[in-house]
Amino acid sequence: MYDAGDPYRTECERTVELLTRRLDLPDGLARLTFQSVFGPAAWIGPATIDTVGELGSTGCPRLDVICPGFFSDCLETLEEINQFNRETFTTAGGGSFHYIPWGNDSEGAIATLAEQARNVLAGWI
Repeated sequence: MYDAGDPYRTECERTVELLTRRLDLPDGLARLTFQSVFGPAAWIGPATIDTVGELGSTGCPRLDVICPGFFSDCLETLEEINQFNRETFTTAGGGSFHYIPWGNDSEGAIATLAEQARNVLAGWI
């Protein structure tokens, strides 16, 4: 699918670019990694778990993690990211690990979702 022109990677890169700009982060501070590695086929990298382990092994004092690909928390974000990756980071020697919840049931998130739905469904309903 990716080789056939799937825009997933480009969309992820653009999201990181926009978030980095909006949050006014210094160049190079934000890193894009990919979750959900499964099966025998190669997946897009770098893998989140590998990057988190590498950062921990360098003694990174703080790691803030956000998953903008998920509108609301689910098993993947709550268990794989917030538990397994936290453990990997701290066990490797990293400092504090901060998982930043995304969207969920906040008023702003729901308003954004509703507006997006209205835009996409315009003319259908």
